[in-house]
Amino acid sequence: MKKIVVTLLVLLGGIASSNAQEISKNAIGIRTGGGSGFGTEISYQRDLGANKRLELDLG
Repeated sequence: MKKIVVTLLVLLGGIASSNAQEISKNAIGIRTGGGSGFGTEISYQRDLGANKRLELDLG
């Protein structure tokens, strides 16, 4: 019984602290191409307002 209560508390804590739907104002990422290594690029996104984002790519 104690294990079930602890498991439920951990699951509820994880659900309460998750924020997967929150969109940040800035984002940076790396995109990779094919297996030969060509096509790799770095991208940066900036929030400009409601439903608007600026994206810069360097690749």
